[in-house]
Amino acid sequence: MDYRLPATVVPSRYDIRLEPDLEAATFAGEETIAITVTEPVTEIVLNAAELSIQSARVATADGMTVEGSATLDEAAERARLLFPSPIPAGEHRLTLRFTGILNDRLHGFYRSTYKDTAGASHVIAATQFEATDARRGFPCWDEPALKAVFGVTLVVPERLAAISNTRVMSETPTGAGKKTVVFADSIRMSTYLVAFVVGELEATPPVMVGPTPLRVWCVPGKLHLTRFALEIGAFSLDYFERYYGMPYPGDKLDMLAIPDFAAGAMENLGAITYRETALLVDETAASHTERERVADVVAHEVAHMWFGDLVTMLWWNGIWLNEAFATFMELLAVDAWKPEWNRWTTFGVSRAAAMGVDGLVNTRPIEFEVRAPRDCEAMFDLLTYEKGGSVLRMLEQYLSGDVFSGRPSATPPACPSPR
Repeated sequence: MDYRLPATVVPSRYDIRLEPDLEAATFAGEETIAITVTEPVTEIVLNAAELSIQSARVATADGMTVEGSATLDEAAERARLLFPSPIPAGEHRLTLRFTGILNDRLHGFYRSTYKDTAGASHVIAATQFEATDARRGFPCWDEPALKAVFGVTLVVPERLAAISNTRVMSETPTGAGKKTVVFADSIRMSTYLVAFVVGELEATPPVMVGPTPLRVWCVPGKLHLTRFALEIGAFSLDYFERYYGMPYPGDKLDMLAIPDFAAGAMENLGAITYRETALLVDETAASHTERERVADVVAHEVAHMWFGDLVTMLWWNGIWLNEAFATFMELLAVDAWKPEWNRWTTFGVSRAAAMGVDGLVNTRPIEFEVRAPRDCEAMFDLLTYEKGGSVLRMLEQYLSGDVFSGRPSATPPACPSPR
């Protein structure tokens, strides 16, 4: 099976409107996608999973509207849009109406539940789209190389907060106890970095890092656990801007503690989601190990805003460099923030664990071929993060920090003569 989508139609922009129903665990959506058609087609193929597409139409560049029909291939996680007459080559707009489920499997667009101090249950709708689950939130070209601009609108109950990758442009009551929240356009980015979070959440006052507001979001009653994350988050954001020599690519940075979250954290541009224990710290009781863990994870995810989000691998075989580089950068930042922690020395424990795995008969190289996108899920392991990070640290130490970081004042060391 060819797991890559056909190259005859590619997206450049998505305008997405979603209305989640947290009680019914469903959502309804409509999107208009700016597409480039390279040759006349009667079929458009894109990714969709656990969605029902009610309608599909293309508005062509010359003003014609072509209605189509949608069939879903659940096994391949694809939607095939069929049109009665060819869509000509050119720039067009594809509009889809669809519905989906807020699943309870912690991927795609899903339900996260928690109980407050009184024992009452609450629901948050959150996303986890890496590696290939954006297709569960909206029909899309769900491949990392197929970047696009995203304009997001969420229709939610007035009492709930709504967060996405960018700042809120407008928030308008729409009647029946709901409001429409419109977000600014994103940068060009991959589908797996899109994020939506809706629920009863509280935010810290913003901490300004240059022009960028940084906030931590959490469920009510836990704001007192956010100070530590804000401190390392602000330091990391400033540190990486100076290290990369490039401004932060977003217009705000929210860090969100989600009660039910499968990964440690996820580097959605401008809306980083975390497991609560990877972001919130009780500084009166936390151990050094717990503080170090939170600092590492926050710095790791902030590093991704440039390496991973702004610059992204073409295909999933490159995920090792994405994660290895963020691991390397997290250690640089935390070591600069708390030099007394001797973070590069304590990293030796993690490196040793990776080398232990690397010594097994069934080990693998840090980069290997990924045909089916799901194959890359096995790469989120010690070899990718710790061994990959160790390889990059080795290169940095050999070249020198100035040469490795691209600062022009340094001269790389001479390569040893071959023997």
